[in-house]
Amino acid sequence: MIHNFDINIAEKYGINAAIILQNMYYWIEKNRANEKHFHDGYYWTYNSLKAFEELFPYMSNKQIRGALEKLEEEGVIVCGNYNNSTYDRTKWYAITEAGYELLQEGKCIVPKGQMESSEKANGMSQKGEPIPNNKPYNKPNNNICAAEPHDDESENEDQEKQASRDEQLRSDFEIIYGIYPKKRGKTVAFANYKLWVGKGKDVGGKKYKLTNRQIYKAVQKYVRQQEEAGQDDYQYWKNFDTLMGRQLLDYVDWEDS
Repeated sequence: MIHNFDINIAEKYGINAAIILQNMYYWIEKNRANEKHFHDGYYWTYNSLKAFEELFPYMSNKQIRGALEKLEEEGVIVCGNYNNSTYDRTKWYAITEAGYELLQEGKCIVPKGQMESSEKANGMSQKGEPIPNNKPYNKPNNNICAAEPHDDESENEDQEKQASRDEQLRSDFEIIYGIYPKKRGKTVAFANYKLWVGKGKDVGGKKYKLTNRQIYKAVQKYVRQQEEAGQDDYQYWKNFDTLMGRQLLDYVDWEDS
């Protein structure tokens, strides 16, 4: 089995993250070609932590979790849950616009014979299927992924604190989402929101952090501009994930901090 990775991404986020991202990219593009697993404006791939461990036996459980968390925190990927059963914890992953930009800019290490072995090399990436459910399920739970539970008491406490923070972020985000009429790209928009109010987003070589109020006002400003222009056809409005990306800076009031 052969695994390859992008040099620039490895330098920025570590080799483990680069290898996992390249594997995700392979399957997401395959799903795109087959028009499978398209949700909220993005194509997705899915995997459990156990499957990742089998696919990458040279990485520990902690290394895999760390790589996934790093990629999500930096806005390279987003996580979701599009399983048919609410108790199915198989995680879904999509690559963001920023992630694709990194992949396009980078240099990928592909060993001789990789093209012939790509199917075999990635054959376990989407190992198995999420738990099936014969009943229709039309409301997927799109909560951003959290680390899987562990027995260690301190880790459980950290997870509880993180869950509480995520719940507050989700509540604040829902208020902003509620004022935007074009309901597309919610999952990716929430990932962007977490970056803006958290570590910030890199735009043009500079890192920007925004407050919840600034984001609300920026979205409100765009909505008003569209309404004042008489644009009542929402197909000409930005998808919400697009607005919540880099373009949000065009509508931010920097004096309102």
